[in-house]
Amino acid sequence: MTLTRATNKTFHVRERADALRSTGLRCVRNILLINTMLAAGIALASCMTAVPAGPYSSEQLAAVREPLKLALKNFVDAATVDENYRVLGFRTAAEAKSSELGDPIAIYIVPLEKLRNYSALADPRELLTGGDRLTYPVLTRNAVRSSLTMAKVNGAWIYAKAGSPKFARRFFTLRSRDEVVSRVAADEYIEVSIPALNLIFLGRESGASLTLIPSEDYQGFGMRTGSSYPANMVFARLAAVARTQKSGPFN
Repeated sequence: MTLTRATNKTFHVRERADALRSTGLRCVRNILLINTMLAAGIALASCMTAVPAGPYSSEQLAAVREPLKLALKNFVDAATVDENYRVLGFRTAAEAKSSELGDPIAIYIVPLEKLRNYSALADPRELLTGGDRLTYPVLTRNAVRSSLTMAKVNGAWIYAKAGSPKFARRFFTLRSRDEVVSRVAADEYIEVSIPALNLIFLGRESGASLTLIPSEDYQGFGMRTGSSYPANMVFARLAAVARTQKSGPFN
């Protein structure tokens, strides 16, 4: 390769890297702008409110209605600035403008310390903490495009985050499919997250039992998405792994 060709090749590689860097920075700026716009006019507070484990009742959801309207309006406004609609999962700005919300799902966390001490004979729901966040699928013509999460803070519901389009499509599609197979209503599901192990499950409540469905294939744990597993068996299997993990500020 001649020096000129080598120099040209180096230039093009650098040019491509600069373009990628510029795109990345633009995406970061867009996300910051989106979050700033969504949070505008919504008061922030200092601590979360604990909620009993399980799906929300219609009475509990009624309290979210007014702050949710504001969050959705800001979400749509943010999506129609520049090309933010792409970051949020929409194909066009028009899709964002016509979006609506589907049935929400409550988010519960399984802390590492609780999981370490779990026995298969114990009630798996005793491991669940949180329940102070609700994620709504954002739909366009009944197709999941994005998500909008609200959090209960000091007794008031506020905007928490928006976006995560790939996960939202996968997770809420999984719920819809299981509704058909299991003949269970959307409000009987919860999200169960184990941050320390980077695992997220769709939880199905049925009477006194809790069933978990992996949000994706977890081959290392022998679990496949779409398959249902009793929560006590899942937690007992993961307890041994949890004992090998170091505690941190987020688990």
